[in-house]
Amino acid sequence: MRFAARVITGAGRGKGLGFPTLNLELSDIPIEADEGIYAGKAIVENSEYLSAIHYGPRPFYNDSKAFEVHLIDVELTELPSEIEVELIERLRDIQDFENEEELKKQISRDIEETLIILENNK
Repeated sequence: MRFAARVITGAGRGKGLGFPTLNLELSDIPIEADEGIYAGKAIVENSEYLSAIHYGPRPFYNDSKAFEVHLIDVELTELPSEIEVELIERLRDIQDFENEEELKKQISRDIEETLIILENNK
């Protein structure tokens, strides 16, 4: 599934964890998209980036639904107004974590799995 969405300002938690994200406007997300963690790609101003994607609630922070795109090994200097996203493979369901360290470990595993999937999906 591929779609375009507007970028909005997030809370900055991903950056604080070491995994900055682009947060997307939820009304731009296709209704067919299932909540979960995905391996995907983001197209930002004609450049394509491998991405780990979170879509759904954020139970660790007791927070509402969000669509967050982590560009792997890239940090943009300024937020684009819109990006295209391609969801390639769903990795897992949303889950809660005991502490921030467990959350960071899982994000790292999700990124490793994303890189393997995207390398095999060229």
